[in-house]
Amino acid sequence: MKFKKLGILGLATVFAVGLASCGKTEGSGQYTYNYALSVFPTNWNPHTYQTATDSEILDYTQSGFYEFDYNDTKDGYQIVNAMAKSAPQDVSSSYVGDSWGIKTGETGRAYKIDLRDDLKWEDGTPITAASFVKSAEFLLNPDAQNYRADSLYSGDLVIAKARDYLYQGKHAYVNAIVSQNYGDDEYIQPSEFTTDDAGYLLAPNGQDVAINLKSGGNWGSNGFTAYYNAGYFEINEDAYKRLAAAANDDGFVKLNAALLKDVQDCIAELQGGYANVEAYAAVKGDYAYIEWQEMGLYGMDYPEMDFNQVGVFEDNGDLVIVLEKELSGFYLLYSLTSTWLVHEPTYIKCQSIDANNLYNNTYGTSAANYKSYGPYKLVSFQQDKEFRFEKNENWYGYNDKSSVATYQTTNIVVSYVAEATTRLQMFERGELDTYGLTADNMADYSMSDYVYYTEGASTFFVALNPDLKALTESQAAAGSNKNKTILTTLE
Repeated sequence: MKFKKLGILGLATVFAVGLASCGKTEGSGQYTYNYALSVFPTNWNPHTYQTATDSEILDYTQSGFYEFDYNDTKDGYQIVNAMAKSAPQDVSSSYVGDSWGIKTGETGRAYKIDLRDDLKWEDGTPITAASFVKSAEFLLNPDAQNYRADSLYSGDLVIAKARDYLYQGKHAYVNAIVSQNYGDDEYIQPSEFTTDDAGYLLAPNGQDVAINLKSGGNWGSNGFTAYYNAGYFEINEDAYKRLAAAANDDGFVKLNAALLKDVQDCIAELQGGYANVEAYAAVKGDYAYIEWQEMGLYGMDYPEMDFNQVGVFEDNGDLVIVLEKELSGFYLLYSLTSTWLVHEPTYIKCQSIDANNLYNNTYGTSAANYKSYGPYKLVSFQQDKEFRFEKNENWYGYNDKSSVATYQTTNIVVSYVAEATTRLQMFERGELDTYGLTADNMADYSMSDYVYYTEGASTFFVALNPDLKALTESQAAAGSNKNKTILTTLE
């Protein structure tokens, strides 16, 4: 629950026309807020959702350990306690030793989170520290390989042994050779590599190395496959195809000397149309031979382990998290403004293994297979038609007088309306409580007494078309002295 929640329930949206209050049934104490979306969520499982649209339901039905709220003067923010009673308590000194790698005197490595006593699911089932521990185990399930599993081991919040548990029993490529700091001491000189009996490269630490054709590592999300599909590698098409043939299903290519040369040649072409790494090195020097490490990964065998070795556990009723690296202050609290909590019985009911022995989970794809622990509960969902929320009477905030006014709305109805003109017509008929102005509407409505303006960050951007073939054809059709292919940079 972020600022968005306060803005919506107060009926103020960025550059939006909104009614002064949401619909009220006279004498009933019921307040219904109606709005529309042009794209509906399809998956709001907190372990697997991928888009901002998918989080539309999560925003109403979850709470965090801590949350952002307006400050007392309403001109800034503060971080307040939510599911936690108080700020995280640093207990690093209680977990010093080899198990967690915490040294005497270290701080910011282990925290106790004192949970509220009145936390419940929408059905009244209590939420305890054990609930969070079990949900973390579900999130890191090695068989599931959940999309959001890295929320427990990447970024600022790195739970001790979380990644080890996820990849247990596998040989995985997850540690970057060169960090995003691009430190000079991180690059490995070509002469320092050795090979194993099969001819695969070994780094000085004894680990094999690979790249992922589906990811660019420190270069960004675009890997070689994206560049190839966009029409690059005209010179080194065969090099790319050899890499693709050597890749596993996840896109990883374990490197030997020949495949490394293919990687270097592909980079040379991307970096200026050079025919090979030797031509690139003639201009850039020896860096041309080590640049590939910016997208390179170390391989590692992860041993089998029990979940009780992961740094999320219960201690005398409190939730304890142990971290791989120090974290404190704002960034600690910010990392804990959301949780990984799922309703255990429903989650288990939604699990299945298909004929190909692949794990599946339908949690968070319908109203029936999802449970809320936030201020609202999802009571119905019809794909690309409508979904509805009702006040979740078991949410702790409704027993806290300071929270009641914030969530006066009792019902929320979200309709699927693809066209902006239709949404405007519905708003004018009173069927929707807010409507976001488009450029076409500004002349008519920008000075209306019913327009609500809120300040917010804006992003201006230029969208580049990465389709090299399409741009080349467009360039030819445009006639002489036209260069459109310069727009093909995938970033």
